[in-house]
Amino acid sequence: LASRASRRRHDVLINRVAARSLSTSTTSADGGDISSSSSRWQFLVPPSPKQRLLMGCVAYDPAVGQIWDGMKDYLTSSSGGNLPHFDYVLFTNYEQQVSALVDGQIDVAWNGPVAHVMAEDLAANRQDVALVQSCGMRDVDRDFRSVALMKRDCLEGGGGTVSAMKGQTIATGSTDSPQGHLVPVDWLVHTVGIDDSTIIPHEYDLGKHGDTAVGEIEAMKAMLDGTGGTSAALVSEMMYQRGLDGALDGINAEELRESVVQLRESPPVFDHCSFDALVGDHPSDGGKSTDIDSHRAKIGAFSTAVLAMDMEDPCQRPILKLEGINKQWMGPRVDPGGAVRTALNRRGLASAGRSNTFGSQVRAFSSSTASFGGERVAVLGAGVSGLQSVRALRAKGFDVTAYDPNPSVGGLWRQNYLSYGVQVPKQLYEFPDLEFSEVEVGQFPSGAEVQKYVERYVDHFNLGDSIALNTSVTKVTQNEDGSWSVKIKTKDGKEEDNQFEKVVVATGLYSSKNPSLPDWASGETAADFNGEILHTSQVLQAEQIAGKKVVVVGNGKSAVDLAVASSNAGADSVTLLSRNAHWATPRLIADLIPFQYVFLSRLGQNLVLGLTGPLPGCSPSHSSVWYSVGQYIMPPIFKVVELLFAAQFRNVTGPTSPFNKVGVVEDFYGYAQVL
Repeated sequence: LASRASRRRHDVLINRVAARSLSTSTTSADGGDISSSSSRWQFLVPPSPKQRLLMGCVAYDPAVGQIWDGMKDYLTSSSGGNLPHFDYVLFTNYEQQVSALVDGQIDVAWNGPVAHVMAEDLAANRQDVALVQSCGMRDVDRDFRSVALMKRDCLEGGGGTVSAMKGQTIATGSTDSPQGHLVPVDWLVHTVGIDDSTIIPHEYDLGKHGDTAVGEIEAMKAMLDGTGGTSAALVSEMMYQRGLDGALDGINAEELRESVVQLRESPPVFDHCSFDALVGDHPSDGGKSTDIDSHRAKIGAFSTAVLAMDMEDPCQRPILKLEGINKQWMGPRVDPGGAVRTALNRRGLASAGRSNTFGSQVRAFSSSTASFGGERVAVLGAGVSGLQSVRALRAKGFDVTAYDPNPSVGGLWRQNYLSYGVQVPKQLYEFPDLEFSEVEVGQFPSGAEVQKYVERYVDHFNLGDSIALNTSVTKVTQNEDGSWSVKIKTKDGKEEDNQFEKVVVATGLYSSKNPSLPDWASGETAADFNGEILHTSQVLQAEQIAGKKVVVVGNGKSAVDLAVASSNAGADSVTLLSRNAHWATPRLIADLIPFQYVFLSRLGQNLVLGLTGPLPGCSPSHSSVWYSVGQYIMPPIFKVVELLFAAQFRNVTGPTSPFNKVGVVEDFYGYAQVL
């Protein structure tokens, strides 16, 4: 708590330091000549986009920060790189890093080969001129190789060739790893022609594209242990060698050497990590840069400085060794990651072509005629579950076609009953890798907003070429060989039979094509009722409800939604019929607290465990202790919550009051309705 005088002295000191920093620096007029400028770090003076050189790297290991601290010392020193405004930022996954590169938030990205392909494709999609240029790599990144391994006692035939893998259960690293899964699996299926093996990926550290190699280590463990019948593995040559050297925890080097055989053939080599930069109208300058040469010069200065590092220099050697370099940094290849692009393209995850550095862009994106080389799969329905099935199956190498009789994707979100929507906030109802940006956090999306989001999902992941709209499936028959014959009918009446190895039924639980209506009591028919009988899916306009006496039969989500919508539409009266009285949970408890903070949070779950006791097999270890106390504390607390809900809905008395219902906790998790 400084006095005013000391604060003034502090302010004067700050001003003097800043003034001295500004007066002793000499910056070029345009701020772009970073090699000749003598300006260094300046207190309270951030570098301009033209001055700065910001690099992104994925923190797959604690040593990454140590490596780039050392690289920064070298690159910013006048005796080293002489790049005074170089700095680095760490990302937890490559997808975010590539996005930052293409958006101009960073100037250089230390990318793996999958990220390199992703950056090329995203840059090719830009409206402005923005091409990806690789400007350096490690010597160990050239000709990166994967190997095929197999248990010696499972080599019944094939003479040590990869044909012995036919029909085997094969362990791999994570599915986003180029060396531990993508390239070797693509080689096995499309080059070798083995498509009857069972591939079991070991998913660890997704987003880091196999850099931690944990999935590969677990794959070798599974092979050694025979987990789930695993007899073979596809891993990088580097990790296999480390296993033989006894450098991997949990891998017995002697057992690996004696019981495992490296098969003769191996997947194609590819180049691994590279420094990627954007050249052209750089987005950090709003895509309006008039000095492209200045930006290229900045990237060139970075590349030159990195390539000049010397393993014989005692100051540089520790950093180079920590980075895993054998002798030196090397210049980029013409097309790093070529085998990786091929593998991704066959899965529908990348374009067939690449962006030419400083030249025109080749944009041969996958089309409906692209051959994935895998089994053909039909997906019935292009709603949320069908679309996710299409994407997941394509990522696994299947040739997928989804059929939907409607003119657009979305399923039940395309069109539904009056005022339909989601009964949870948008952050609880979104795809894990595509933000629901149409709606603010905490808001409850309408059906139309969900439909727009689903359509954006299709566009974002290029799923459209695997979807046949306005096409009905009229019959599905299994053939004698186990394959399937799927008979379709298009909008113009054309019929045809298509053959598939597998069929996924993704028509959902709530199809309006066959609405569920209750049976009439004995001796009664619909003709005995003078009013109009509609399924919820048929109530589309407020005019159908206004001024009428409405009875809603049921107490599910659509029933409650339509009861509220009928009241808001001006119905004369609305009655909701159900066998039992159920709780309605307010979106905002007491008009203040979002319901999910109580029922869908760690705190709420622990409060519930205090009331109900541990859930079998999935409750934390402390829950039994907590229940021994909570069983006496929580019942009256939740009774207060029930009274609060009842008061908020003006429902304290009558047949649906809290005193005539089951407890709110029990009811919420079985018949949740959020109003």
